[in-house]
Amino acid sequence: EGGEAAASRTALVYKWKNAWYVTVRAIRQKMFAKASEARIRNRTSLLHVHHPEEAKIIEDYINFYRWSLLLLPAKFFKDGLGGFWVSLKASFDFFCSQKQDAMGDDGQT
Repeated sequence: EGGEAAASRTALVYKWKNAWYVTVRAIRQKMFAKASEARIRNRTSLLHVHHPEEAKIIEDYINFYRWSLLLLPAKFFKDGLGGFWVSLKASFDFFCSQKQDAMGDDGQT
């Protein structure tokens, strides 16, 4: 009987994924479409599940979106973003961490 309960939970998790994934996937779809920030926020507000730190996730990915829009050529934005999503996000996160380290603990340069 314990195996059935575990299988049910696994199926539920698989079906609904997790709140972080659902949120990021919705944001990513709108980013690929070069949607406005308002449309991204609206899309995430309509999700069937919400992450406890949803506002923080949205702000992080909107900042990543802004960074990507400045970095990638408009002609290749969708392909560049889609093809290098993981690497670009890792580069963005590294850039932000370096910027924060440079600013010091008090947030000033």
